[in-house]
Amino acid sequence: MDFTPLQVNSSFSLLKSPIRIQELVTTAKSRGYSALALTDKNVLYGAVDFYNVAKKAGIKPLIGLQLTITLDNVDGTNLELVFLAKDRAGYRNLMELSTLQQTSEVKKLPLTLNQIKSMLSSLYIIIPPQATVFSWLENNGAIIELLNETVDEDSLLLGINPQLDQIQRSTLQQLATNNSLSLVGISPVEYLNADDLFASKVLQAIGANVQLENIETNSKKLGSHYLHPQSDVIASYQQANLEQAAAKTVEIAQNCNIDFEFKQPVLPHFATPEGQSSSDYLRHLCIEGLKNRQVAPGLKLGDYQQRLAKELKVIHEMGFDDYFLIVWDVMRFAHRTKITTDPGRGSAAGSLVAYALAITDVDPLQYHLLFERFLNPERAQMPDIDLDIPDNRRGEV
Repeated sequence: MDFTPLQVNSSFSLLKSPIRIQELVTTAKSRGYSALALTDKNVLYGAVDFYNVAKKAGIKPLIGLQLTITLDNVDGTNLELVFLAKDRAGYRNLMELSTLQQTSEVKKLPLTLNQIKSMLSSLYIIIPPQATVFSWLENNGAIIELLNETVDEDSLLLGINPQLDQIQRSTLQQLATNNSLSLVGISPVEYLNADDLFASKVLQAIGANVQLENIETNSKKLGSHYLHPQSDVIASYQQANLEQAAAKTVEIAQNCNIDFEFKQPVLPHFATPEGQSSSDYLRHLCIEGLKNRQVAPGLKLGDYQQRLAKELKVIHEMGFDDYFLIVWDVMRFAHRTKITTDPGRGSAAGSLVAYALAITDVDPLQYHLLFERFLNPERAQMPDIDLDIPDNRRGEV
C-alpha cells in the first residue's frame, strides 16, 4: 500500500511555509514517497523548479494549486479547494486560475464559482476537510452538486484524514455517499518536520503583521502538519479504516501526467532590406557605424577591423545575427525619438559590434574590455544586453 501527499505548500506560498523545493523532494524521497504534489496557495511560482528537482530524484511530480472560493459574498462563507492538473490542458487551466486570482481587482478577496467554472476541465478538485464542509450536511450539499456539474466526471473528491475525530469522519463519509463522491486522503503538509512549526508561525506572523506571544514556550511546540514518513501515514489511515481513501491518492497520482517541454529561445528573423542575409546586413551596419567612431589613441584602424571580424564570426556561428539587429533597431528608435539611453554597462560594453551599432558608447579597445566576457562559443547562452530606458518613455519603446 502506498500514499501520495496531495496538499503540500512550499516557500513559494509566500510567508506561509518554510519548505524549500530541494529539501521537500529530498525529504520525501528519504521518507518513502514515489509521488508528490505541490499545491501552493494562489501561485505556481515553484512548479518548474519542483518538476525538475522531482524528476531528477525519481519522484513523480503532481502540479497543483490551492485556492479559496467564496460561497456567499454576504456572510463571507468561503471554501478551500485543492486543484491538481491531470495533463497539460489542466496545467493551462491552473495558470488561468492563478492569473485570475493574482490579477483580480481586489487580490485578497476570493474568487466566485461563476468566475472559475470555465477553467475546471482536466483537473482533479479536492475539497479538504474544513468547518464549511460539515455545515453542508444540513444544506443537502447544494454547493457540492453545483461544483459537480462543472467538473469532469469523477473528478470532484472529498478529502478526509485520520486526524479528524470519529464524528467528523462519519459526517464526511455520509456527505460523500449522499453526493456520490469518492473520499481521498489529504493530510496537509505545511513544513517538513514537527519542530518546524515555530518557523512556520513566524512566517505567518510576518505576513499578518502581528506579534508572536510566549515565544520561548511556542518555539518548543511540535506540529502535526509535517511530512510524516509514508509508513506512519499508511498506518494511521489503516487504523482509522480509511484504506480506500489512502489508495485513492495513488490512483490520482497515476492519472496526473504532465511533461514540461523545455525549448531554447527562438529568435524572430529580422526583416533585412533587399533580402540580404542577417549576417551580411549586420556586417554592413557595423562597417558603416565604425566610420562614425574615432580611433582611440595608440590604436590603428586595423585593430578595429581585426576585432570586428572576430566578433562577427563568433556572433554568426552562435546564431545571434538577428539578435543584434533587433537590439540595434530598438536603440535606433530610441535615438531617433530623443529617448535617453545609457552608455552601456555590464559585459555588453566589451563588444565592438555593440559599439559600432551605437547600442553602447564605450570603446572596448580603448579600455581593454574582453568580448569573451560577453559572448563566447564555450559558454553557449543568449547574449545579455542591458538597456536602461527612462520609466516615462518605456511604453514607446
